[in-house]
Amino acid sequence: MGISVDRLEYTNAPIKRLQAINLFFERYERFRRKFTFIQIAVPTRIKEPCLSYRKAVVELVSKVNEKYSAAGWRPIIYIDTKVEHKDLVAYYRMADVATISSVYDGMNLVAKEYIASQVDERGGLILSELAGAADELEGAILVNPYDIEEFSNSIKRSLMMSQREKASCIFKGYNPSRNWSKLPLIPHSKPDKASN
Repeated sequence: MGISVDRLEYTNAPIKRLQAINLFFERYERFRRKFTFIQIAVPTRIKEPCLSYRKAVVELVSKVNEKYSAAGWRPIIYIDTKVEHKDLVAYYRMADVATISSVYDGMNLVAKEYIASQVDERGGLILSELAGAADELEGAILVNPYDIEEFSNSIKRSLMMSQREKASCIFKGYNPSRNWSKLPLIPHSKPDKASN
């Protein structure tokens, strides 16, 4: 299972992501009926141009689902409502891969939430090289969200990674002790003998 969680805005590039998912299913038939992508995209504005963008996203999801659905399986599950935090964590824990494909972003907290939820270290992270979190999450597979072919191949790459590789990626992405080791050391002063 794959997951992406973001506000439904063009800067998060859900259309680019869905185009990559479409190409992934087109190229890698063996993942059909075995891999489902959950797209959680909460609308933030109810006026143009956001309404037109939402319509384009929904149409693309429908197109991919019509093209590849089979025997009770849909390649994309699209959720456009707020998801409770406990349910979101459950989705993160179940996911084999999370994708964050923003074309313009500050510090993406979804990437960090996903990493923090991976207590069993079984998931991979595909992260836009344009996201602020790309500088901190060394273990992520970085992609250019405009390069649909590279993005599609990265989904396959993440799914084919061994458990050891995924654990290493999660370790590199979220390891507080490793981060602490980068802090500057402050020399300790010797106790004053006169005060004893």
